[in-house]
Amino acid sequence: MSDHPYSGANTRRNIVAFLIGKVPTAILTATILGMLARYLTADEFGRYVVCMAMLEVTLGFSTLGLDWIILRYAPVYRLHSTRARLLGLIARVAVVRVLVLVPVGAVLIALPKFFPAGMGKLPVDLVWYFAGLLVAEGALRIVRDNALEALSLQARLQFIMIAKSLLLIAALAYMGANGAGTAQMMLIAETAAACICFILSLVFMLAGLKSMGKPDPDWVPPGMRQMRQVAMLNYGTGIIEYLFSTSFLMLVLGRFLPPATVAGAGFVVRLIEIIRNYLPGMLVFSLVRSRMIGSYARDRNFDDLRMWARFLFKVSLLTLLPVCGIAALYGRELLEVASAHRYGDYGVLFAVLTFWLALRLHRLILAVVFNAADMMALWAKACALSLLVIPPLLLIGPTRLGVWFVPAVLISGEVVANLLALRTIRGAGREWETGWDWIARSMLALGCGIAAAAFLPHAGLHWMVAGMILLTLVYCIGTLALRVIDRTDRQLINRSSGRTLFKGV
Repeated sequence: MSDHPYSGANTRRNIVAFLIGKVPTAILTATILGMLARYLTADEFGRYVVCMAMLEVTLGFSTLGLDWIILRYAPVYRLHSTRARLLGLIARVAVVRVLVLVPVGAVLIALPKFFPAGMGKLPVDLVWYFAGLLVAEGALRIVRDNALEALSLQARLQFIMIAKSLLLIAALAYMGANGAGTAQMMLIAETAAACICFILSLVFMLAGLKSMGKPDPDWVPPGMRQMRQVAMLNYGTGIIEYLFSTSFLMLVLGRFLPPATVAGAGFVVRLIEIIRNYLPGMLVFSLVRSRMIGSYARDRNFDDLRMWARFLFKVSLLTLLPVCGIAALYGRELLEVASAHRYGDYGVLFAVLTFWLALRLHRLILAVVFNAADMMALWAKACALSLLVIPPLLLIGPTRLGVWFVPAVLISGEVVANLLALRTIRGAGREWETGWDWIARSMLALGCGIAAAAFLPHAGLHWMVAGMILLTLVYCIGTLALRVIDRTDRQLINRSSGRTLFKGV
Protein backbone atom coordinates (compact mmCIF):
# COMPACT_ATOMS: atom_id res chain seq x y z
CA MET A 1 0.00 0.00 0.00
CA SER A 2 2.10 2.87 -1.34
CA ASP A 3 -0.33 5.58 -0.24
CA HIS A 4 -0.28 4.83 3.49
CA PRO A 5 0.62 7.79 5.77
CA TYR A 6 4.23 6.63 6.18
CA SER A 7 4.98 5.81 2.54
CA GLY A 8 7.85 7.39 0.67
CA ALA A 9 5.54 9.74 -1.22
CA ASN A 10 3.83 11.01 1.92
CA THR A 11 7.18 11.30 3.69
CA ARG A 12 8.48 13.49 0.87
CA ARG A 13 5.41 15.72 1.09
CA ASN A 14 5.94 16.04 4.82
CA ILE A 15 9.61 16.86 4.31
CA VAL A 16 8.69 19.67 1.93
CA ALA A 17 6.17 21.07 4.42
CA PHE A 18 8.68 20.60 7.21
CA LEU A 19 11.48 22.45 5.43
CA ILE A 20 9.18 25.26 4.31
CA GLY A 21 8.06 25.70 7.89
CA LYS A 22 11.47 25.34 9.48
CA VAL A 23 13.11 28.18 7.56
CA PRO A 24 10.91 30.91 9.12
CA THR A 25 10.91 29.05 12.45
CA ALA A 26 14.71 29.09 12.53
CA ILE A 27 14.77 32.81 11.81
CA LEU A 28 12.09 33.49 14.41
CA THR A 29 13.85 31.38 17.06
CA ALA A 30 17.13 33.19 16.52
CA THR A 31 15.23 36.49 16.67
CA ILE A 32 13.68 35.52 20.00
CA LEU A 33 17.08 34.63 21.46
CA GLY A 34 18.56 37.93 20.28
CA MET A 35 15.62 39.92 21.69
CA LEU A 36 15.92 38.11 25.04
CA ALA A 37 19.59 39.06 25.26
CA ARG A 38 18.78 42.70 24.51
CA TYR A 39 15.56 43.34 26.43
CA LEU A 40 16.30 41.36 29.61
CA THR A 41 19.12 42.30 31.97
CA ALA A 42 21.75 39.63 32.69
CA ASP A 43 20.13 38.83 36.04
CA GLU A 44 16.61 38.63 34.60
CA PHE A 45 17.83 36.56 31.66
CA GLY A 46 19.58 34.26 34.16
CA ARG A 47 16.31 33.86 36.11
CA TYR A 48 14.46 33.11 32.88
CA VAL A 49 17.12 30.56 31.85
CA VAL A 50 16.77 28.78 35.21
CA CYS A 51 12.97 28.70 34.88
CA MET A 52 13.08 27.30 31.35
CA ALA A 53 15.70 24.73 32.34
CA MET A 54 13.50 23.74 35.29
CA LEU A 55 10.54 23.50 32.90
CA GLU A 56 12.36 21.06 30.61
CA VAL A 57 13.56 18.94 33.53
CA THR A 58 10.15 18.87 35.24
CA LEU A 59 8.37 17.98 32.00
CA GLY A 60 10.93 15.27 31.35
CA PHE A 61 10.77 13.75 34.80
CA SER A 62 6.95 13.75 34.78
CA THR A 63 6.32 12.20 31.34
CA LEU A 64 5.95 8.64 32.72
CA GLY A 65 6.76 7.52 29.17
CA LEU A 66 3.41 8.80 27.89
CA ASP A 67 5.03 10.55 24.94
CA TRP A 68 6.44 7.27 23.65
CA ILE A 69 3.04 5.56 23.83
CA ILE A 70 1.86 8.03 21.19
CA LEU A 71 5.09 7.99 19.19
CA ARG A 72 5.21 4.18 19.17
CA TYR A 73 1.54 3.26 18.78
CA ALA A 74 -0.24 6.16 17.06
CA PRO A 75 1.35 5.21 13.70
CA VAL A 76 0.21 1.60 14.22
CA TYR A 77 -3.33 2.68 15.11
CA ARG A 78 -3.47 4.98 12.10
CA LEU A 79 -2.47 2.13 9.79
CA HIS A 80 -4.71 -0.58 11.23
CA SER A 81 -7.48 0.89 13.41
CA THR A 82 -10.36 3.35 13.29
CA ARG A 83 -10.40 7.12 13.80
CA ALA A 84 -12.39 6.76 17.02
CA ARG A 85 -9.89 4.32 18.55
CA LEU A 86 -6.93 6.45 17.50
CA LEU A 87 -8.40 9.63 18.96
CA GLY A 88 -9.38 7.70 22.07
CA LEU A 89 -5.78 6.61 22.57
CA ILE A 90 -4.46 10.17 22.18
CA ALA A 91 -7.18 11.62 24.43
CA ARG A 92 -6.48 9.15 27.23
CA VAL A 93 -2.76 9.85 27.11
CA ALA A 94 -3.32 13.62 27.05
CA VAL A 95 -5.71 13.50 30.02
CA VAL A 96 -3.29 11.41 32.06
CA ARG A 97 -0.51 13.85 31.16
CA VAL A 98 -2.48 16.82 32.49
CA LEU A 99 -3.58 14.90 35.59
CA VAL A 100 0.08 14.26 36.36
CA LEU A 101 1.18 17.86 35.77
CA VAL A 102 -1.51 19.51 37.90
CA PRO A 103 -0.36 17.96 41.21
CA VAL A 104 3.27 18.53 40.23
CA GLY A 105 2.47 22.23 39.82
CA ALA A 106 0.60 22.25 43.13
CA VAL A 107 3.61 20.72 44.90
CA LEU A 108 5.88 23.39 43.43
CA ILE A 109 3.54 26.12 44.67
CA ALA A 110 3.48 24.60 48.18
CA LEU A 111 7.24 24.05 48.44
CA PRO A 112 8.24 27.66 49.30
CA LYS A 113 5.95 27.59 52.34
CA PHE A 114 6.70 24.14 53.75
CA PHE A 115 10.12 23.22 52.32
CA PRO A 116 11.97 26.27 50.92
CA ALA A 117 15.18 24.30 50.33
CA GLY A 118 13.33 22.06 47.88
CA MET A 119 12.92 24.93 45.44
CA GLY A 120 16.60 24.90 44.53
CA LYS A 121 17.34 27.96 42.40
CA LEU A 122 13.79 28.36 41.05
CA PRO A 123 12.83 31.97 41.95
CA VAL A 124 10.11 31.92 44.60
CA ASP A 125 8.36 34.98 43.15
CA LEU A 126 7.93 33.16 39.84
CA VAL A 127 6.60 29.83 41.11
CA TRP A 128 2.89 30.55 40.36
CA TYR A 129 3.71 31.62 36.82
CA PHE A 130 5.99 28.62 36.41
CA ALA A 131 3.28 26.18 37.56
CA GLY A 132 0.81 27.58 35.03
CA LEU A 133 3.36 27.33 32.24
CA LEU A 134 4.19 23.77 33.25
CA VAL A 135 0.62 22.54 32.74
CA ALA A 136 0.03 24.53 29.56
CA GLU A 137 3.31 23.54 27.91
CA GLY A 138 2.95 19.88 28.89
CA ALA A 139 -0.53 19.67 27.38
CA LEU A 140 0.66 21.43 24.23
CA ARG A 141 3.63 19.14 23.65
CA ILE A 142 1.70 15.88 24.00
CA VAL A 143 -0.59 16.99 21.17
CA ARG A 144 1.70 19.13 19.02
CA ASP A 145 5.09 17.44 19.35
CA ASN A 146 3.96 13.84 19.87
CA ALA A 147 0.55 13.36 18.24
CA LEU A 148 1.01 15.55 15.15
CA GLU A 149 4.48 14.10 14.54
CA ALA A 150 3.36 10.49 15.00
CA LEU A 151 0.33 11.03 12.73
CA SER A 152 2.55 12.50 9.99
CA LEU A 153 0.73 15.87 10.05
CA GLN A 154 3.88 17.88 9.65
CA ALA A 155 2.48 20.92 7.82
CA ARG A 156 0.09 21.61 10.69
CA LEU A 157 2.82 21.14 13.27
CA GLN A 158 5.05 23.68 11.54
CA PHE A 159 2.25 26.23 11.36
CA ILE A 160 1.79 25.98 15.12
CA MET A 161 5.53 26.36 15.75
CA ILE A 162 5.57 29.54 13.66
CA ALA A 163 2.47 30.87 15.42
CA LYS A 164 4.01 30.38 18.85
CA SER A 165 7.25 32.10 17.82
CA LEU A 166 5.32 35.08 16.45
CA LEU A 167 3.35 35.36 19.69
CA LEU A 168 6.57 35.43 21.72
CA ILE A 169 8.17 37.99 19.41
CA ALA A 170 5.12 40.23 19.78
CA ALA A 171 5.39 39.94 23.57
CA LEU A 172 9.13 40.75 23.49
CA ALA A 173 8.53 43.72 21.20
CA TYR A 174 6.00 45.05 23.72
CA MET A 175 8.50 44.58 26.56
CA GLY A 176 11.22 46.34 24.62
CA ALA A 177 8.99 49.28 23.75
CA ASN A 178 7.85 49.70 27.35
CA GLY A 179 11.04 48.74 29.20
CA ALA A 180 9.19 45.85 30.86
CA GLY A 181 11.55 43.00 30.00
CA THR A 182 11.45 40.64 33.00
CA ALA A 183 11.46 36.90 33.61
CA GLN A 184 7.93 37.18 35.00
CA MET A 185 6.60 38.79 31.83
CA MET A 186 8.31 36.12 29.73
CA LEU A 187 6.67 33.30 31.70
CA ILE A 188 3.27 34.95 31.24
CA ALA A 189 3.92 35.27 27.51
CA GLU A 190 5.08 31.64 27.24
CA THR A 191 1.94 30.42 29.04
CA ALA A 192 -0.43 32.45 26.88
CA ALA A 193 1.29 31.28 23.69
CA ALA A 194 1.15 27.64 24.85
CA CYS A 195 -2.60 27.84 25.58
CA ILE A 196 -3.39 29.37 22.20
CA CYS A 197 -1.25 26.82 20.35
CA PHE A 198 -2.77 23.92 22.29
CA ILE A 199 -6.21 24.85 20.97
CA LEU A 200 -4.81 25.15 17.44
CA SER A 201 -3.15 21.73 17.79
CA LEU A 202 -6.44 20.06 18.72
CA VAL A 203 -8.27 21.68 15.81
CA PHE A 204 -5.57 20.73 13.31
CA MET A 205 -5.32 17.15 14.58
CA LEU A 206 -9.06 16.57 14.25
CA ALA A 207 -9.07 18.12 10.77
CA GLY A 208 -6.10 16.00 9.69
CA LEU A 209 -7.83 12.76 10.68
CA LYS A 210 -11.14 13.36 8.91
CA SER A 211 -10.37 10.53 6.48
CA MET A 212 -8.58 7.32 7.36
CA GLY A 213 -8.13 4.03 5.57
CA LYS A 214 -10.32 1.03 6.23
CA PRO A 215 -9.45 -0.73 9.49
CA ASP A 216 -7.73 -4.10 9.38
CA PRO A 217 -10.23 -6.67 10.73
CA ASP A 218 -7.44 -9.09 11.64
CA TRP A 219 -5.38 -6.54 13.60
CA VAL A 220 -5.19 -6.99 17.34
CA PRO A 221 -4.53 -3.74 19.25
CA PRO A 222 -1.65 -3.76 21.73
CA GLY A 223 -2.66 -4.55 25.27
CA MET A 224 -2.38 -2.19 28.21
CA ARG A 225 0.45 -4.26 29.67
CA GLN A 226 2.47 -3.92 26.46
CA MET A 227 1.91 -0.15 26.33
CA ARG A 228 2.78 0.20 29.98
CA GLN A 229 6.03 -1.71 29.42
CA VAL A 230 6.98 0.57 26.52
CA ALA A 231 6.12 3.64 28.60
CA MET A 232 8.08 2.55 31.68
CA LEU A 233 11.19 1.45 29.79
CA ASN A 234 11.29 4.69 27.83
CA TYR A 235 10.53 6.68 30.95
CA GLY A 236 13.49 5.06 32.69
CA THR A 237 15.83 5.86 29.81
CA GLY A 238 14.28 9.33 29.57
CA ILE A 239 15.11 10.02 33.21
CA ILE A 240 18.71 9.04 32.52
CA GLU A 241 18.82 11.21 29.42
CA TYR A 242 17.48 14.18 31.38
CA LEU A 243 20.28 13.75 33.91
CA PHE A 244 22.58 14.30 30.94
CA SER A 245 20.47 17.07 29.43
CA THR A 246 21.61 20.67 29.17
CA SER A 247 18.50 21.77 31.08
CA PHE A 248 19.31 19.65 34.14
CA LEU A 249 23.00 20.62 34.07
CA MET A 250 22.05 24.30 33.89
CA LEU A 251 20.03 23.80 37.08
CA VAL A 252 23.08 22.26 38.72
CA LEU A 253 25.17 25.23 37.64
CA GLY A 254 22.51 27.56 39.00
CA ARG A 255 23.03 26.15 42.49
CA PHE A 256 26.78 26.88 42.50
CA LEU A 257 27.44 29.79 40.14
CA PRO A 258 26.17 33.40 40.07
CA PRO A 259 23.22 34.31 37.79
CA ALA A 260 25.39 36.29 35.37
CA THR A 261 27.62 33.26 34.74
CA VAL A 262 24.58 31.00 34.38
CA ALA A 263 23.14 33.49 31.89
CA GLY A 264 26.28 33.28 29.73
CA ALA A 265 26.33 29.49 29.78
CA GLY A 266 22.57 29.44 29.24
CA PHE A 267 22.88 31.65 26.17
CA VAL A 268 25.42 29.23 24.67
CA VAL A 269 23.24 26.22 25.51
CA ARG A 270 20.18 27.82 23.89
CA LEU A 271 22.24 28.57 20.79
CA ILE A 272 23.46 24.96 20.69
CA GLU A 273 19.88 23.72 20.93
CA ILE A 274 18.90 25.95 18.00
CA ILE A 275 21.77 24.55 15.94
CA ARG A 276 20.81 20.98 16.82
CA ASN A 277 17.14 21.49 15.98
CA TYR A 278 17.88 23.09 12.61
CA LEU A 279 20.58 20.81 11.27
CA PRO A 280 19.38 19.27 7.98
CA GLY A 281 19.63 15.80 9.48
CA MET A 282 17.61 16.79 12.53
CA LEU A 283 15.18 18.80 10.43
CA VAL A 284 13.90 15.53 9.00
CA PHE A 285 14.53 13.47 12.15
CA SER A 286 10.95 13.63 13.40
CA LEU A 287 9.66 12.76 9.94
CA VAL A 288 12.05 9.87 9.43
CA ARG A 289 11.46 8.68 13.00
CA SER A 290 7.73 8.19 12.44
CA ARG A 291 8.45 6.62 9.04
CA MET A 292 11.05 4.25 10.51
CA ILE A 293 8.65 3.11 13.24
CA GLY A 294 5.66 2.89 10.89
CA SER A 295 7.56 1.02 8.16
CA TYR A 296 9.16 -1.42 10.59
CA ALA A 297 5.76 -2.08 12.19
CA ARG A 298 4.47 -3.00 8.72
CA ASP A 299 7.42 -4.90 7.18
CA ARG A 300 9.60 -5.96 10.17
CA ASN A 301 12.70 -5.33 8.03
CA PHE A 302 15.65 -4.54 10.30
CA ASP A 303 18.07 -4.10 7.39
CA ASP A 304 15.93 -1.26 6.04
CA LEU A 305 15.67 0.24 9.53
CA ARG A 306 19.44 0.13 9.98
CA MET A 307 20.04 1.60 6.53
CA TRP A 308 17.85 4.63 7.23
CA ALA A 309 19.42 5.12 10.66
CA ARG A 310 22.91 5.08 9.18
CA PHE A 311 21.89 7.50 6.44
CA LEU A 312 20.26 9.88 8.90
CA PHE A 313 23.36 10.00 11.09
CA LYS A 314 25.61 10.51 8.09
CA VAL A 315 23.56 13.45 6.83
CA SER A 316 23.46 14.90 10.34
CA LEU A 317 27.21 14.63 10.91
CA LEU A 318 28.23 15.89 7.47
CA THR A 319 26.08 19.00 7.90
CA LEU A 320 27.23 19.48 11.50
CA LEU A 321 30.97 19.39 10.85
CA PRO A 322 31.26 22.75 9.03
CA VAL A 323 29.31 24.31 11.90
CA CYS A 324 31.87 22.79 14.29
CA GLY A 325 34.70 24.24 12.24
CA ILE A 326 33.10 27.69 12.17
CA ALA A 327 32.51 27.56 15.93
CA ALA A 328 36.12 26.51 16.55
CA LEU A 329 37.50 29.34 14.42
CA TYR A 330 34.95 32.12 14.98
CA GLY A 331 33.10 31.11 18.17
CA ARG A 332 33.96 34.24 20.12
CA GLU A 333 33.07 36.59 17.27
CA LEU A 334 29.75 34.85 16.62
CA LEU A 335 28.72 35.11 20.27
CA GLU A 336 29.71 38.78 20.36
CA VAL A 337 27.40 39.50 17.43
CA ALA A 338 24.53 37.29 18.65
CA SER A 339 24.54 38.57 22.25
CA ALA A 340 25.22 42.27 21.64
CA HIS A 341 28.79 41.87 23.03
CA ARG A 342 27.67 40.28 26.31
CA TYR A 343 28.78 36.64 26.11
CA GLY A 344 31.77 36.53 23.78
CA ASP A 345 33.98 35.02 26.51
CA TYR A 346 32.11 31.72 26.15
CA GLY A 347 33.38 31.07 22.61
CA VAL A 348 35.46 27.99 23.51
CA LEU A 349 32.52 26.46 25.37
CA PHE A 350 30.38 27.08 22.30
CA ALA A 351 32.89 25.28 20.06
CA VAL A 352 33.21 22.26 22.36
CA LEU A 353 29.44 21.83 22.61
CA THR A 354 29.05 21.85 18.83
CA PHE A 355 31.31 18.77 18.65
CA TRP A 356 29.28 17.16 21.44
CA LEU A 357 26.24 17.36 19.19
CA ALA A 358 27.65 14.58 17.00
CA LEU A 359 27.53 12.12 19.90
CA ARG A 360 24.08 13.32 20.93
CA LEU A 361 22.67 12.88 17.44
CA HIS A 362 23.98 9.33 17.23
CA ARG A 363 22.36 8.48 20.57
CA LEU A 364 18.98 9.90 19.50
CA ILE A 365 19.02 7.83 16.32
CA LEU A 366 19.97 4.66 18.20
CA ALA A 367 17.04 5.23 20.56
CA VAL A 368 14.62 5.14 17.60
CA VAL A 369 16.18 1.92 16.31
CA PHE A 370 15.92 0.19 19.69
CA ASN A 371 12.29 1.27 20.12
CA ALA A 372 11.18 0.39 16.61
CA ALA A 373 12.79 -3.07 16.91
CA ASP A 374 11.14 -3.73 20.31
CA MET A 375 14.51 -3.76 22.10
CA MET A 376 13.61 -1.17 24.74
CA ALA A 377 14.86 -3.26 27.66
CA LEU A 378 18.34 -3.50 26.14
CA TRP A 379 18.34 0.24 25.45
CA ALA A 380 17.36 0.98 29.04
CA LYS A 381 20.23 -1.16 30.32
CA ALA A 382 22.79 0.63 28.13
CA CYS A 383 21.53 4.05 29.23
CA ALA A 384 21.52 3.07 32.91
CA LEU A 385 25.19 2.10 32.84
CA SER A 386 26.13 5.52 31.45
CA LEU A 387 25.19 7.03 34.84
CA LEU A 388 28.50 5.76 36.20
CA VAL A 389 30.27 8.85 34.85
CA ILE A 390 28.26 11.31 36.98
CA PRO A 391 29.52 10.54 40.54
CA PRO A 392 33.22 11.22 39.78
CA LEU A 393 32.36 14.56 38.14
CA LEU A 394 30.10 15.54 41.04
CA LEU A 395 32.95 14.76 43.43
CA ILE A 396 35.18 17.18 41.51
CA GLY A 397 32.32 19.64 41.71
CA PRO A 398 30.80 22.39 39.53
CA THR A 399 32.53 25.02 41.67
CA ARG A 400 35.94 23.76 40.52
CA LEU A 401 34.98 23.04 36.93
CA GLY A 402 32.76 26.11 36.50
CA VAL A 403 30.87 26.14 33.21
CA TRP A 404 33.09 23.27 32.01
CA PHE A 405 31.09 20.95 34.24
CA VAL A 406 28.43 20.95 31.51
CA PRO A 407 30.55 19.64 28.60
CA ALA A 408 32.43 17.25 30.93
CA VAL A 409 29.19 15.48 31.90
CA LEU A 410 27.65 15.67 28.43
CA ILE A 411 30.60 14.28 26.48
CA SER A 412 31.55 11.52 28.93
CA GLY A 413 27.93 10.39 29.24
CA GLU A 414 27.36 10.26 25.48
CA VAL A 415 30.59 8.33 24.87
CA VAL A 416 29.67 5.66 27.40
CA ALA A 417 26.03 5.41 26.27
CA ASN A 418 26.92 5.13 22.57
CA LEU A 419 29.62 2.51 23.14
CA LEU A 420 27.36 0.39 25.35
CA ALA A 421 24.45 0.69 22.91
CA LEU A 422 26.58 -0.44 19.98
CA ARG A 423 27.94 -3.35 21.97
CA THR A 424 24.41 -4.29 23.03
CA ILE A 425 22.92 -4.19 19.55
CA ARG A 426 25.74 -6.31 18.16
CA GLY A 427 25.46 -8.71 21.09
CA ALA A 428 21.78 -9.18 20.20
CA GLY A 429 22.86 -10.55 16.81
CA ARG A 430 22.19 -7.37 14.80
CA GLU A 431 24.86 -6.10 12.45
CA TRP A 432 25.83 -2.44 12.82
CA GLU A 433 28.53 -0.48 11.02
CA THR A 434 30.02 2.49 12.86
CA GLY A 435 31.43 4.06 9.69
CA TRP A 436 34.85 5.10 10.99
CA ASP A 437 36.22 5.21 7.45
CA TRP A 438 33.88 7.93 6.16
CA ILE A 439 34.05 9.77 9.48
CA ALA A 440 37.85 9.99 9.20
CA ARG A 441 37.61 11.27 5.64
CA SER A 442 35.03 13.90 6.57
CA MET A 443 37.24 15.06 9.46
CA LEU A 444 40.14 15.39 7.03
CA ALA A 445 37.98 17.54 4.78
CA LEU A 446 37.01 19.70 7.76
CA GLY A 447 40.67 20.13 8.71
CA CYS A 448 41.42 21.40 5.22
CA GLY A 449 38.55 23.89 5.45
CA ILE A 450 39.70 25.22 8.84
CA ALA A 451 43.29 25.54 7.60
CA ALA A 452 42.18 27.50 4.53
CA ALA A 453 39.99 29.90 6.52
CA ALA A 454 42.69 30.41 9.18
CA PHE A 455 44.84 32.23 6.65
CA LEU A 456 42.28 35.03 6.35
CA PRO A 457 42.61 37.95 8.77
CA HIS A 458 40.25 38.22 11.77
CA ALA A 459 39.43 41.84 11.12
CA GLY A 460 35.72 42.52 11.17
CA LEU A 461 32.42 41.02 10.20
CA HIS A 462 33.15 40.96 6.46
CA TRP A 463 36.29 38.87 6.90
CA MET A 464 34.48 36.54 9.29
CA VAL A 465 31.70 35.90 6.76
CA ALA A 466 34.30 35.36 4.03
CA GLY A 467 36.15 32.88 6.24
CA MET A 468 32.94 30.97 7.01
CA ILE A 469 32.14 30.72 3.30
CA LEU A 470 35.68 29.63 2.42
CA LEU A 471 35.72 27.00 5.17
CA THR A 472 32.41 25.55 4.00
CA LEU A 473 33.42 25.51 0.34
CA VAL A 474 36.75 23.78 0.98
CA TYR A 475 34.99 21.29 3.26
CA CYS A 476 32.36 20.47 0.60
CA ILE A 477 35.02 20.06 -2.09
CA GLY A 478 36.98 17.81 0.27
CA THR A 479 34.00 15.55 1.02
CA LEU A 480 33.34 15.16 -2.71
CA ALA A 481 36.98 14.54 -3.55
CA LEU A 482 37.33 11.97 -0.76
CA ARG A 483 34.09 10.22 -1.81
CA VAL A 484 32.43 10.47 1.57
CA ILE A 485 28.99 10.06 -0.09
CA ASP A 486 28.91 6.44 -1.29
CA ARG A 487 26.65 4.50 -3.64
CA THR A 488 24.13 3.55 -0.93
CA ASP A 489 23.84 7.18 0.13
CA ARG A 490 23.15 8.26 -3.43
CA GLN A 491 20.44 5.60 -3.76
CA LEU A 492 18.78 6.78 -0.56
CA ILE A 493 18.93 10.39 -1.71
CA ASN A 494 17.15 9.36 -4.91
CA ARG A 495 14.51 7.46 -2.90
CA SER A 496 14.03 10.31 -0.45
CA SER A 497 13.63 12.96 -3.13
CA GLY A 498 11.54 10.82 -5.48
CA ARG A 499 13.83 11.91 -8.32
CA THR A 500 16.92 10.53 -10.02
CA LEU A 501 19.40 13.10 -8.73
CA PHE A 502 22.24 10.58 -9.04
CA LYS A 503 22.28 8.44 -12.18
CA GLY A 504 23.86 5.03 -12.53
CA VAL A 505 23.23 3.97 -8.93
